[in-house]
Amino acid sequence: MTRPTLCTLIFWIVAAGPSGVSAATVLYDVDFSADTIGSAPTTGNGPFPRTVPSPNTTVPALGPGVVVGSAGPLDDQPVLFDQDGSSGIYQLHLDLPASNSLDAECFFAGGTVQACTDFDPLSTHFSISFDVVVLELAPLSSTLRESRFALILDAPSVRRLDFASDGTIAVAGGSVSVFDPLAIGSYEFQTSLSVTVDVNLALDEWATSINGTELYRDSFGDAINVTRLRFGLGTTTPGAAAIDNISILAVPEPGTALLLVMGLGLLALRSSTRRS
Repeated sequence: MTRPTLCTLIFWIVAAGPSGVSAATVLYDVDFSADTIGSAPTTGNGPFPRTVPSPNTTVPALGPGVVVGSAGPLDDQPVLFDQDGSSGIYQLHLDLPASNSLDAECFFAGGTVQACTDFDPLSTHFSISFDVVVLELAPLSSTLRESRFALILDAPSVRRLDFASDGTIAVAGGSVSVFDPLAIGSYEFQTSLSVTVDVNLALDEWATSINGTELYRDSFGDAINVTRLRFGLGTTTPGAAAIDNISILAVPEPGTALLLVMGLGLLALRSSTRRS
């Protein structure tokens, strides 16, 4: 039998590549097309991957929104958040597994960052995508200090991607103060946006793309894991927004995948050597 050469093994490693070794793990693939129009979306805590959002158990709210037939350009039963800013808030949650044991209560059962350091994260790299349309938001005023629709990441301290009432897209948290969001782009009311947020804890960075164009990449700040995603309007924000087609992937790290291929190649070389 012809023994594989080192050059052949290197070719295998390069040709296979990280994507050929380990695909991304789907944690959530959520749309609301099977839900009843006029009702709250179905929620649940089943095994991953999940096709429904998580129950809202930690933040007092009106619920996870209401499924509608359409909201502006989103026309395939999105979830609508529509509130007057005084009678409570809608907020949709997606809990993430905090470790390989799928213990998602690491930070939410009284745990601290120190108490969670022994957990082995399921992933340190997440790819989050969703479609959103902001229909209307009340302008800021002396009595209204916040007016935004936001994606909130609990890690456990908050990072936010804001769609503000002045048409600004901004980030907050991590290397940016939550009290002074950094503007990274702009949007228009009644316009559908395809949003991707990439969080890589191993590289300490997160990035935001809108409609395929990257607007921001910077430090995510010290974090062990992302434990929950939340969508909703600001606590006192009168306005309306809708979301659909939520996807969350746990992305394998290229370094880990490459080591796996190299290990398999060396095992193959050793086996071939013994047979010869």
